Amino acid sequence: MEMDGMEATDRGGEFGAWKGGRGIAGGWLRAKAAAVVMVVGMGGWWTDAAAAAQPSLSSEVRETLTRAKLGEAKAAICVVDVASGTVLAGVADRDPVIPASNLKLLTSGAALLALGPDFSFRTTLVREGSRLFIVGDGDPGLADPVLLAAANSGVDEFLDKLAAEAVRQGAGDVTEVVVDDRVFDRAHIHPSWPQNQLDAWYCAPVSGVNFFTNVVELYVSPGSARDVPPQVRLLPTARWLEVDNKARTVSGDNSSLAASRAAGRNVFQLTGTVSTRWRQDEPLEVSVQEPGLIFGRLMAERITRLRAGGAAAGAPVGVRMATADDVRPASEPLVVIRTPLATALSRCNVNSQNMYAESLLKRVGHEVTGQPGSWQNGGAVVRMQVAERLGSDASDLVISDGSGLSRENRVTTRILARWLGLVAQDPKVGDAFVASMATTEQGRLESRFRGRRLDHEVRAKTGFIRGVQALSGFVTHTGTGRRIAFSVIVNNTERAPAGSNVKDLHEMVVQDIDGWLTAVEGRAKPAAAPEPVR
Repeated sequence: MEMDGMEATDRGGEFGAWKGGRGIAGGWLRAKAAAVVMVVGMGGWWTDAAAAAQPSLSSEVRETLTRAKLGEAKAAICVVDVASGTVLAGVADRDPVIPASNLKLLTSGAALLALGPDFSFRTTLVREGSRLFIVGDGDPGLADPVLLAAANSGVDEFLDKLAAEAVRQGAGDVTEVVVDDRVFDRAHIHPSWPQNQLDAWYCAPVSGVNFFTNVVELYVSPGSARDVPPQVRLLPTARWLEVDNKARTVSGDNSSLAASRAAGRNVFQLTGTVSTRWRQDEPLEVSVQEPGLIFGRLMAERITRLRAGGAAAGAPVGVRMATADDVRPASEPLVVIRTPLATALSRCNVNSQNMYAESLLKRVGHEVTGQPGSWQNGGAVVRMQVAERLGSDASDLVISDGSGLSRENRVTTRILARWLGLVAQDPKVGDAFVASMATTEQGRLESRFRGRRLDHEVRAKTGFIRGVQALSGFVTHTGTGRRIAFSVIVNNTERAPAGSNVKDLHEMVVQDIDGWLTAVEGRAKPAAAPEPVR
């Protein structure tokens, strides 16, 4: 069967079509990445000497760092000419630093090389006797609220449509839904993530069956009078998802709301105050426990209603997680839900969605080893890929998770800048890799570079956790296409003098690169009048 696809071009790419089909074919990492491996061992290809006839970018970058006056904060910078591999500038570029979300550039590049640019995550609904298996592929985009909204859909509408199609295809009389998440291990939470933030959306669990980015959304409106609890609507809609509403309505203009989750339980607590004038722009997001089980239960409820012809009739369909004794069904799927890799990369790098990065890392681990994807085997694959391409420079790389949320990750700016250049040069995946990053008009870069004159295209990834600020990416000449890779990471930002701005260093280095490109390649477009500094 086939159903029309849903496209979402402005907020994260394409939410693919549902259609029948068998599982993806596996592939071995080395075969898929052979086009890039040839770079290793080409004597002299990676050099530290800038061309003597060109202006010195290295001295400009060092002067910029001096002007930034970061005190005891530790800055590491590397700038590389992508085509030649020349290191144009380097400051502490061999020193391991915490990369924050710039680690996603290693994860996403590794995913492209291991899975291929045409890969799609596939969640399949397969009937086996009286059971309906939901077989996960680690898809982070399954019912992602951003992708659904861009497709003019909602999560309840998505579930209704999916259940109706499953019943139409022959699942109407099943007695049990089995959620098979075994493509990944069941370590849903990384041990080094901040324990006091595990209910935040950016610490959402990672499962072989993800759903709705593994969060719930709370929509709040004022109560009917002062001191009355506000009204709360929870998505996805489920009576068994409990909200402990301890908030109250107050007069005036000020609201102060907080949403959290009880440890180890899907009970969501709302605290604080809501003004009678409160108008909510964005939902409050809280991470969930066992996202696959939530998805399975929501599907089981809908199948029960549909097969009985009414909400109150019919024996309920059971739901459980797959066990080691369950044999994966070999039958043709009733329904397949797809999320293209390009969509996952955009949500990972443009929107910095941590759960996407973690799913990519584990999926790479599964692809190469054939074992349930884990932080261990996924990280090992990334390290292997980097070592094959960068040789001894990769020896300082530590991969703890896929998103950079862990403070145990370590990378050098030389690794990042060289990796960016090598992946960008790959004829099969390079364009997709560069396109996965935000421009200065997208995502986390949208508020950057205001008041700064840039002649050329900037695509980059930001990074921030406590004490760390990072920016890595590309500056590409808009006329000649000459591309420069850069990585600027500052650790111990709390040691910078009061009033200093680490982001200024990031942006000034990018301006140095932009100006250097203009000097050596020429200006490709008329310079726009600078925006007022904000």
